[in-house]
Amino acid sequence: MNSSSSENQWQQHQINLSGEAVAHLVKLAQQPGWWEYVKARARELDRDESRLFVDIEQQVVQRLQALAWRPPPRA
Repeated sequence: MNSSSSENQWQQHQINLSGEAVAHLVKLAQQPGWWEYVKARARELDRDESRLFVDIEQQVVQRLQALAWRPPPRA
């Protein structure tokens, strides 16, 4: 296997991992009581030094907007 193929596989792994994390956080956000956790976790993953989750917070928000989901009003 050459280095180009290896790099391509690593990039694909990053995309899959990030996509799975976005899907998981979107699903959680839609459950009552989980919105604050989802926001905090997405920000935490955005700051992860591995750079596996670049722009995950933005992706979660965009996916939720596409679903016409709105966060609950603050108490």
